[in-house]
Amino acid sequence: MIIKTLIKTGALFLAVSHQNMVMAHELSSALVENVGATAYYTVTCGTGTTKLVSSIKSGTPGASVSLQLQKLLKAGNTSDVTGGDLTYSPELTLSFKGTSGKGAYNMLIDKTSSGPVTYSIQYHCMSGDNIHKGTTIKTNQKN
Repeated sequence: MIIKTLIKTGALFLAVSHQNMVMAHELSSALVENVGATAYYTVTCGTGTTKLVSSIKSGTPGASVSLQLQKLLKAGNTSDVTGGDLTYSPELTLSFKGTSGKGAYNMLIDKTSSGPVTYSIQYHCMSGDNIHKGTTIKTNQKN
């Protein structure tokens, strides 16, 4: 009976942990004192991706942050202008037809105020029918 319970508990733990790994594409960091400080990331999406969906939130009261995405000839921007609350910016989606969504997207984070600012970003490589696809992120520049 104990072994049966341990096996069920272990299976449940593995299922939940795997789901969190697949669904949780979030990164938190900070920008330094300087006005105009910038972070630059590359998000790489796997096979079957048609879009990258992302948003940002500032963890610093009163400080706004912006996120820009660029891939091929498309670019977009979203901002959290109410820093310090728990709300993310509106989602920014770069969509592509066919297999053009697979590959590298440039992601820039910046601020316009002085003083350090913390931020969190969410990013998800998705198929046309909204299924998560392989997603990796690489830091190219911080501040």
